[in-house]
Amino acid sequence: MDNRQEEKGFSYTYSAREQEEIKRIREKYAPREEDTMERLRRLDGGVTKKARGISIALGIVGTLIFGFGMSLALTELSEWLGQQKDYSVLLGVSAVSSRCQAREEKNRSGDHSIDGRIDEIKGYGDFGTHCPSKSPFFFQRGKNFFCETSVILLIFLLKMRYYNKDISQRKVFMKKGFDSEKYLSMQSEKIRERIADFGGKLYLEIGGKLFDDLHASRVLPGFSPDNKIKMLATLKEEAEIVIVISALDIRKNKVRADLGITYDLDVIRLIDVFRSYGLYVGSVVLSQFDENNEPAVKFQKKLEMLGLKVYHHYTIKGYPTNVPFIVSDEGYGKNEYVETTRNLIVVTAPGPGSGKMATCLSQLYHDFKRGVKAGYAKYETFPIWNLPLKHPVNVAYEAATADLNDVNMIDPWHLSAYGETTVNYNRDVEVFPVLNALFEKIMGVSPYKSPTDMGVNMAGYGICDDEVCCEASKQEIIRRYFKALENERTNNLEPNESDKIAILMNAMGISEKDREVFTAAEEKAKREGVSCSAIQLADGKIVTGKTSELLESPAAMILNALKYLAGIPDGIKLLQPETILPITDLKVNYFSSKTPRLHIDEALIALSSSSTTNPNAALAIRQLKKLRDTEMHSTVILSHIDLKVLRELGVNRTSSAVYEEK
Repeated sequence: MDNRQEEKGFSYTYSAREQEEIKRIREKYAPREEDTMERLRRLDGGVTKKARGISIALGIVGTLIFGFGMSLALTELSEWLGQQKDYSVLLGVSAVSSRCQAREEKNRSGDHSIDGRIDEIKGYGDFGTHCPSKSPFFFQRGKNFFCETSVILLIFLLKMRYYNKDISQRKVFMKKGFDSEKYLSMQSEKIRERIADFGGKLYLEIGGKLFDDLHASRVLPGFSPDNKIKMLATLKEEAEIVIVISALDIRKNKVRADLGITYDLDVIRLIDVFRSYGLYVGSVVLSQFDENNEPAVKFQKKLEMLGLKVYHHYTIKGYPTNVPFIVSDEGYGKNEYVETTRNLIVVTAPGPGSGKMATCLSQLYHDFKRGVKAGYAKYETFPIWNLPLKHPVNVAYEAATADLNDVNMIDPWHLSAYGETTVNYNRDVEVFPVLNALFEKIMGVSPYKSPTDMGVNMAGYGICDDEVCCEASKQEIIRRYFKALENERTNNLEPNESDKIAILMNAMGISEKDREVFTAAEEKAKREGVSCSAIQLADGKIVTGKTSELLESPAAMILNALKYLAGIPDGIKLLQPETILPITDLKVNYFSSKTPRLHIDEALIALSSSSTTNPNAALAIRQLKKLRDTEMHSTVILSHIDLKVLRELGVNRTSSAVYEEK
């Protein structure tokens, strides 16, 4: 209001809202006056922002470099980059330098910025002894943090890196010694070549296990237990499966020792597995069939209900030496002809002695009578024909078949025909003259000059690290020795099998003490005065367990191994006594168990049950898959329950031939 309006007695007052609006407009357009405190804040920001930005950038870079270096130290990536230079350590040093440079750059930038502004800052007040210098207070705080932390972490990195190197040197058998991809490619190509050689149809007898070939996976690290069936799956459009089972084995309820199931049940299992791989199962042959064999007749009806064709082959008098009678209408001619539709007929069985070769030769007889060109070949992994006779891989096979009296030998027929030394086993060498005569009688001219010629095995070409396979095979020989001792003890047998394997071990220069878990378990048992178990994990660590009032030694060992794998401190109990006691009470008072101690399966069930409330238990359970392919030894013969669980976990187990003292 001007003076004249005031003189006339007139005045106007703005409301509070209008006054706030006027204030905002004035602040928007009027020049802003900076007070002393605001100027000090601005000067302070100018000093610190640049230094903070540079130090943060360098700190982040250093941290990222260090993290990558740590990853190299704890993984196999550094081996991929090359073992001649330790890249993880170099990166760790670079990280420390970068982090230390971040601190120095922060101080240097701050000092440089302050030099030009210290007089201006002093002009805004009397700071006295607290006047800023070239090392401001906020730079002094945590001055050595970056360097000290980096040095500590670098020491940890070095420790972990060389710890891992030590493990890799000690654990030779955990390395890869076999190239499965190369093997599968070469094997399928070889079979196709053999089909073509015989004019388009081949009966391929599968020796050994078509899948679940755990022996091969143990002596040839890198060989998958289902390599054979994977290879056949690549030929599934050409292949047809024929399964042979002896009717006599059905009547005797013969059991597969490795799986604990009868041969007839294994045929059903084989059919399901083949079909899961997309392979066509055409029929089942009941060899040595007799109409009075009621179990075999019932099994045939069961197969027919599953939609399978069943054929009968009969016992032939004078087999296999009476060649004229065998290759006649009264011999092979009496067998039912198996109708097939594809050019690769894979003949397999649940076990040895089922009649696979006889089935193949019988089919050849009928095919040639019908004017169908066909041939025969044998697909068997061991012995590996192009490895030396005393190579540990071949010796391990001899140890595995010691109960069958199989012996590896130089193939004399091959040596005579080609001047080339190859390895076969005694049964094939001994029976070859008879087979040769059968081929000549059926086909006119035998296509083979030696038993080695009959094979199509390319496993020898898949070995990529001979040292690894040699060490793994020696360990398998020791495992077979313990298995033989245990079998002889439990079945009260003479030590024939174990004595044969002991001779092989002596030839290889090895003993049971070369099995580290054996030594560890035995030494702990001597100290504790009770039965003990030991397991060697993938990183070389040996973990033990002892028999206690609540746990059997294998159960204690498994729990301790899971704790180690999960990184849980040894002092922490995964299962509290109050968790175990109700189970032991149930066993003794209601199930009439002779011992309250928990077996492996019971301990794992208890652990799983407590995992919902115990994070450590949940973490431990997740480590179970890491037990596959580990090595374990018990100082006493284990129960069937523990054996079954260890088999399912994939643990390579041995035991001393001693029973637990009650």
